[in-house]
Amino acid sequence: MQQLKLLKNSSGLGLIELMVSMTIGLLILAGVIQVYLSASQNSRTVIGASAIQEHARLLFARVENDVSRAGYAGCMNFNVEPRRAINIVNQQTNPAFNPDKFVDGKDDVQQNGKAFDEFTVSYAGNAGRLKVKEVSDTSFSINGDQSSTFNQGDLLVVGDCSSFGIFRVSNSPEDSGEIEFATGVYNTGPFSVRFLGENSPSPVVTYIYSGTGAFRYFVGTSAAGINAAASCSAATPEFCALFRKSSTSDTPDELFEGIASFEVEYGWRDSDTGNLFFANAANVPSANWSIIDRINISATLRSPEKMQTNEGSDYIERQYTRQFFLFNQSPEA
Repeated sequence: MQQLKLLKNSSGLGLIELMVSMTIGLLILAGVIQVYLSASQNSRTVIGASAIQEHARLLFARVENDVSRAGYAGCMNFNVEPRRAINIVNQQTNPAFNPDKFVDGKDDVQQNGKAFDEFTVSYAGNAGRLKVKEVSDTSFSINGDQSSTFNQGDLLVVGDCSSFGIFRVSNSPEDSGEIEFATGVYNTGPFSVRFLGENSPSPVVTYIYSGTGAFRYFVGTSAAGINAAASCSAATPEFCALFRKSSTSDTPDELFEGIASFEVEYGWRDSDTGNLFFANAANVPSANWSIIDRINISATLRSPEKMQTNEGSDYIERQYTRQFFLFNQSPEA
């Protein structure tokens, strides 16, 4: 009798208690999952933003290297007065090398409904400075083991601090030690090299500078876009990439895929007041590029791949503005 009474007073887990427990457990689990998903999304956003920042750093380092050397011509610069330069470069190449305008630009170049600025800088490269042994009206002589670094069609500057010339290599130097220039597809010359150091004491020390060229920055369709049979456009901006095209190369280098905007302004100081002004390419005063001493670039970089952000966008975007100085700028009077 006592045993039956004990069993009667014992109670188990009821249906209501079970449902409440399961509901509480599910709410806790949902909260944990939500925290995990949020943390995972934040992690992807941080990683994506860090990648864009690193790409921006490398991109602008490349731009700074080119812009800071614009107008360089050894121990002179392109913008000399009176001008002591002879240019026989065939300007059919793209971009054209122009010592009279060692910085140049275009506004709002269209890409299927999107518009981007572009700019070009020209300079004598300092990748190598080779001493000239002898000169003639059609060639330069250097050490044979050095001439193997040059190829037919390379753009070179030769100078001696009193004047300089710009030409393309018209032969295949290999190890001959002879670098030739001539009329035709490479040059519009020939030019006489007697102008080099003609007012200087003898012997004249003349150097050839390798790595010379004009370098154009522009936005076009990325390699991924080409592979996907898509183009840089207003509808598919993820396929817009910034390129660097050299006058000595047939193929441009892709620097960054995912350029949402690219705007360039050119700065100068007023010679009378010293005030600083900026304008786009079309509004450089009297198209006088010799006064430009800095370039201001504003670019919006986006992640090439879709990556949901906390703002609800399909892509991470970061805007950067950098200013670069032309150290070889020497305004004409």
